[in-house]
Amino acid sequence: MPFGFADYLEKENKSEQTIAHYVRLVNEFFQHLDHEWPSELEVYEIGAKHITGYLRFKKTHSSNSTVNKHIAVLKKFFDYLWENNMIPIDPMSKIRYLEKEDKPMTFTYQELIEHRQLIYQNAKLKSIDKALFALSLYGITFSELDFKKQDVHVMDDDTIIINTVGKRNRHRSIHLEGIEAKVFYDYYQNMLFKPTDYVFVQKLSLVETEQYRPIKHRGIVFISEKIKSIEPFKEFSLTNTRNAYIYHLKVDHHYSIEQIAFLLGVSIHYLGTALPSLRERLANTS
Repeated sequence: MPFGFADYLEKENKSEQTIAHYVRLVNEFFQHLDHEWPSELEVYEIGAKHITGYLRFKKTHSSNSTVNKHIAVLKKFFDYLWENNMIPIDPMSKIRYLEKEDKPMTFTYQELIEHRQLIYQNAKLKSIDKALFALSLYGITFSELDFKKQDVHVMDDDTIIINTVGKRNRHRSIHLEGIEAKVFYDYYQNMLFKPTDYVFVQKLSLVETEQYRPIKHRGIVFISEKIKSIEPFKEFSLTNTRNAYIYHLKVDHHYSIEQIAFLLGVSIHYLGTALPSLRERLANTS
């Protein structure tokens, strides 16, 4: 990590996982700057306008809660730079946290299932787009998409098990069945011949040889926008679909909060606080 930020976090006795998370978010911030500003910025040239532009980009596909986590990391990073005289002023001092939001669900899980063939039979969508949609029906998150080929187990023609690792190193197994298993396998079998260990990837366009890297947020946003262009999926996102899935499990299948947390590989606390749009609904169901 440039500027010695990782070493600083280590001296603060941050865990390896926390350091890796902070470093990833800071690197993502600099990658965005490199993309948006052709002339490479020196760190002391970064101002509030650059940061707010990045946060606006994050807001297009992330909740206020997620954006606030990025703000917290950037505040820590720029405070470190300022304290060590690497920048004349701290641009994050002008950045405020976003208000918590409580957006209602825009579609039901039953509607997704009812209209999913509009996605699977659409000739304009690529196999990766359809595979992502299939996994979204099982509540997959962006962090869980970082799985490898060795994590995929094809049981039979219409059953596939995928082992994933999400935030806070939480493990879970996703059991794809029926049409979702077949749609995913159509994409997966083509990836078996690609020179990469990962399943969801982006091709590096600036190299002569065929090389790939794990898919980034921008790639997920691009796919989501294609799905949103198809009625009635204009509000599609991994988060919205995950929320609809959780509500479906609780209300239609009568899963307990503990069972849902175990199935999704999250804590009970997460279901109570990280999903404000579901909090009241889940509390009022039996």
